[in-house]
Amino acid sequence: MIDLVLSHTSDQHPPWFAESRVSRDNARANWYVWADAKPDGTPPNNWLSIFGGSAWHWDSRRRQYYLHNFLTSQPDLNFHEPAVQEALLDVARFWLERGVDGFRLDTINFYTHDAQLRDNPALAPPEERTSATAPPDVNPYGYQRHLYDKNRPETLDFLRKLRAEMQPWNAAAVGEVGGDEQRGLEIMGEYTAGDDLMQMCYAFELLSGDRPGGADRIAQIMARVAEVAADGWACWAYSNHDVQRHASRWDLSGGASARAFTTLMMCLRGSACIYQARNWACPRPMSPLTICKILMALNSGPSSRAAMAVARRWSGNSRTSTAALPAPTSPGCRCSRNTWPTPQAWPRMTPPTRSSTTTATPSPCAARSPRWPRARWRTWA
Repeated sequence: MIDLVLSHTSDQHPPWFAESRVSRDNARANWYVWADAKPDGTPPNNWLSIFGGSAWHWDSRRRQYYLHNFLTSQPDLNFHEPAVQEALLDVARFWLERGVDGFRLDTINFYTHDAQLRDNPALAPPEERTSATAPPDVNPYGYQRHLYDKNRPETLDFLRKLRAEMQPWNAAAVGEVGGDEQRGLEIMGEYTAGDDLMQMCYAFELLSGDRPGGADRIAQIMARVAEVAADGWACWAYSNHDVQRHASRWDLSGGASARAFTTLMMCLRGSACIYQARNWACPRPMSPLTICKILMALNSGPSSRAAMAVARRWSGNSRTSTAALPAPTSPGCRCSRNTWPTPQAWPRMTPPTRSSTTTATPSPCAARSPRWPRARWRTWA
């Protein structure tokens, strides 16, 4: 499976964004989310970037704001434009023809936005902003209920189109439902219900900083899944690229503790996702709060001194001239930055017919995630 980012592109993307920002009447003028300023010149609404500040950035060429839910260099695509949806489905076809088994869909709940650009309401009561899976309190993104900038029902229509493209290949997808600790499990259930949407979505309840210390917490999570996502399918994980490795944040000093938590995850209803080197209990000293501070500082400009300072303090090198973030290792940890294999070229696959069948191994989720055939590319060394 490969990571597929469909919600946004780079602001250097040729020709999509480069053409879209030139004028308001070119062929790709509506491929991104553009909006006029308010009469006083301020952004169109109160939407926030998950990395800090407004989600709108002024472009002097078009004299309009464009939407960026993440960095200013990552403008959001306009899924209300049919040509955009078709272009993105063509990207999926490109990889399916080359034999990928499926996709990890980045920020799947950010695909569509409210066409009326309505303001998000405040999140109340304030206690909801301090849950275990909420953004760090230094980030005001967690002060809003994100009803209009993401999590829109129109996303389901696109997911059905994507699933239809994947179906002939017996490909699977796992969606990342990000930045919504209030409705995360509910959205996961919506996006994975039935046989015409995604096979599974990440659940973030076990990616929090709080160690699930007893059976009561696990029972509470699974009861919530049964309540709001009874027909859905979760993909559980303890660690990923957005959080500190669980061996560090949960202080799993012994191998027995790490094995016990792995055993627990394998017993939960759903699929399991093992983050790189997690099975070796490798720690990662960089905290999510530090990552958030760096990204929020970088969002104010590529030469932000604040971002550089945070990165230097973390890396321990006061003379570092760039915000280089090394991947640390620890004694006994077998992971290394320098051991990645060199991939071989992927051959183009022969498209299957829609009448082709695949023998599947029975499993609890066989209806939505069968054992699809492996692609015929060379094995990495």
